Amino acid sequence: MTSVTPEEAPSTRWSRKKRLLAAIVGLFCLVSLVGFLSPSILWTGGVAVRLKVTVVDQNSERPIPKATVRIVIPSGYKDMTQDQMDAELRRIGQSKTTDGVGQSVLVFGCGAGGASDIFGKRGRFEINHELSVAANGYRPVAVSLATLLGKRKWSIHDREFDLTIRLLKEQQK
Repeated sequence: MTSVTPEEAPSTRWSRKKRLLAAIVGLFCLVSLVGFLSPSILWTGGVAVRLKVTVVDQNSERPIPKATVRIVIPSGYKDMTQDQMDAELRRIGQSKTTDGVGQSVLVFGCGAGGASDIFGKRGRFEINHELSVAANGYRPVAVSLATLLGKRKWSIHDREFDLTIRLLKEQQK
C-alpha cells in the first residue's frame, strides 16, 4: 500500500482538473469542427402563425363580443371590393368574430427561410400583414402587425402571439 503525503495530494488533484478541462475543451472543439464542416441546406417556405386577439373597451376593459378581427395582406387584395375581401378572408380563416369573452384566434401564413444542418432547422419569418378590428358602436382600428408586435422579423420557433386591442366608443351625434 502506498501512502500519499499531504504535499503530493494537491498536485494530483490539479492534474485531474487539467485533464477534465482539456477533455471539455477538446469535446467542444470536436463538436464545433463537425458543425462547421457539415453541410447546411438552405430552404425557403412558410410558417403558420397563431394570433390570439382579445378585444376590449378602452375605458372599462370589458370584452367586446362579436367584433370582427381580420388579418389583411395590404397588397394582396387591392382589386377586390370590401365584401369580396371579407368573403375571401372568411373562406381562408383570416377573418373571425370574437366570442363572448372578446377573444378570437386567427392562423395565417408568413413567408420564411433559413438553413438546416445536423444541429436542426433555423430561420426567420416576416410578418407583413395588417390587423383590422371593427365592432358596432366602436371606432374601427387597422394597424400593422409588426407595429403591434414590436418587430417584423421573428425566429421560426416564435409562432404564437397574444394581443389585446382596446377600442374607443364612437361619439354619438
